[in-house]
Amino acid sequence: AMIVTILWRLEGEPVVNSASVFNDVENGQWYSDAIAWANMNSIVEGYDGKFDPTGEITREQFAAILWRYAKYKGYNVSVGENTNILSYNDAFEVSEYAIPAMQWACGSGMVNGMEDGNGGMLLDPQGITTRAQMVTFLWRAAGCPEPTSKTNPFTDVKEGRWYTEGILWCVGKGYMAGMSETVFGYKETVTRAMFATILAKIDGADTAGYDDMSFTDVKPGQWYSNAIEWAASNGYAAGLGEGIFGYKQNVSREQIALFFYTYSSKNEIDVSEK
Repeated sequence: AMIVTILWRLEGEPVVNSASVFNDVENGQWYSDAIAWANMNSIVEGYDGKFDPTGEITREQFAAILWRYAKYKGYNVSVGENTNILSYNDAFEVSEYAIPAMQWACGSGMVNGMEDGNGGMLLDPQGITTRAQMVTFLWRAAGCPEPTSKTNPFTDVKEGRWYTEGILWCVGKGYMAGMSETVFGYKETVTRAMFATILAKIDGADTAGYDDMSFTDVKPGQWYSNAIEWAASNGYAAGLGEGIFGYKQNVSREQIALFFYTYSSKNEIDVSEK
């Protein structure tokens, strides 16, 4: 629900006059028009008459949505036509519908594989977002810039890994910090509170005025409180229902995709071949 809502907002919130075609998407919800618009334009599809608006998104679903949106926008997605993903050990775990999208995402460099520990590479078409993956998304979205400093203070971040430069760049820019002065925690997952805080830092937002908390589980004065309220007020993050934000929960692939497009749009980055 969140990713299609942000794409819908990027398009200027086009008016939708038709009712929902999914039996689990009620009319009048914050995501209803966005899902209807995305479905009408073949950006998303449901299954068995359902959309599952609160479900977490997998890597292959993320790639498929971005691929369809890129086609909707008229971007050049032909790079995927000649991209062979069979070199990844789990390539056959990619669902058939998502194969062209994963080829495009890999061919454009937006999605890379991860080491399997035995010298091979995995796509991991289903999964949870780690801190290393988060910073790598940010770094690629920014165009893979050089870190401001090559000095690596983290003992768990080895030189030459797929995430090393992204971590050094992200920490150097102040978007993320280590879990201590010497440990980054690249394998650790990213919570929704961390996500909102990173988003506010990337945006350069002044969150000082966001003191009135909309969520019952977010107490004022915490390191994440104002960032969560800012993100929610600007439509970058939504609660989980019944007044709960779920700040301790892991951020989903869906939220990573939402962030990626929001950040790219605000910085006028063409992600059609990135």
